[in-house]
Amino acid sequence: MHSPYPMIFGLANDELGYIIPKCEWDSRPPWLQNRKQRWYGEVNSAGPEVAGTVTRALVELMQAP
Repeated sequence: MHSPYPMIFGLANDELGYIIPKCEWDSRPPWLQNRKQRWYGEVNSAGPEVAGTVTRALVELMQAP
């Protein structure tokens, strides 16, 4: 790994489910896949911006010289 911050980053399977892409985030009906109720993951997620924020930060770390 060529980075000043070599690391392995991982989340358990349960935690990954709470990082929801913004395109799948619904704040009002109709819910994803036409469900009658809001998805459990959206209720417990940190928000619709988290997936993009995490992705950009990881890409930046991986590209660092």
